[in-house]
Amino acid sequence: MDDFLSIVRKIFENTKYEASEKDVKRLADSMVLLEKRGLKKLNKRLISAKKHTKIFETIAEHNFAVILVSQHGSKIPISYEPDIGLKRPIDFKVEIGDITYWVQMKDLAKLERENRQDKIIEKVKKAAKEIKVGKFFSCILSDDFEEGCLQELIKFIKDKAASAVEGESLLFTGQNNQKVKIEFWSTRKISLTELTLGYAGDLEIVELTGLAKEQIKQSLLNAVGAFNWKVDQRNVNLIVMEADNKEDIDICDALFGTENILDTKSPL
Repeated sequence: MDDFLSIVRKIFENTKYEASEKDVKRLADSMVLLEKRGLKKLNKRLISAKKHTKIFETIAEHNFAVILVSQHGSKIPISYEPDIGLKRPIDFKVEIGDITYWVQMKDLAKLERENRQDKIIEKVKKAAKEIKVGKFFSCILSDDFEEGCLQELIKFIKDKAASAVEGESLLFTGQNNQKVKIEFWSTRKISLTELTLGYAGDLEIVELTGLAKEQIKQSLLNAVGAFNWKVDQRNVNLIVMEADNKEDIDICDALFGTENILDTKSPL
């Protein structure tokens, strides 16, 4: 078990996530469980992953595998990426009685605008650490904010950080009317030596349903391509999608279309 704890700590060191001892223990326990159930291949995949995104994609598969082996007894054969001669390996093969369940996992990537916003926020966060003012700050961006205004925004934050009134909303307006709302506040519980990002988000409500629907639909179509056989009485093809960052309505709309409820009753 100690070996797995050491391995998990090294895995998290390759990510931006600051794992707690509880996180480390949970993942180590999961690796032990999968090792006992013959899913060493998945453990090796996780250990060999180096990039942040790839690690968490593999952790998603790892979590699903833990659910599978926990819900089915040791007599149910479960394998990860079975070697059955396919160019594109299926993620999981589960054999229950005379029925084989082929399971392909799909992790939904962020939308392009989300990636763009995240990169901007990350650069703001990094630049703020060079501002030696012991406060937290928030950064709420308008949807059209571009990197071209970043240096101007950083200068605005630096100029306002020390003298800003606690909790006062300050509005930065850049090129082409791009806006950012900034607030500063201090804390008695934590001693800070530099300006630290507390939270970030969107300045206005953004309608993403259409974009999310198309992304979900295309992701599922891509996953379907892994199956080289049709469903029959002994073979069931399943797609498992980790979608904790998507609204249920987006998934339902993407799969089945928009539901419209018609009230045919007369108002009289």
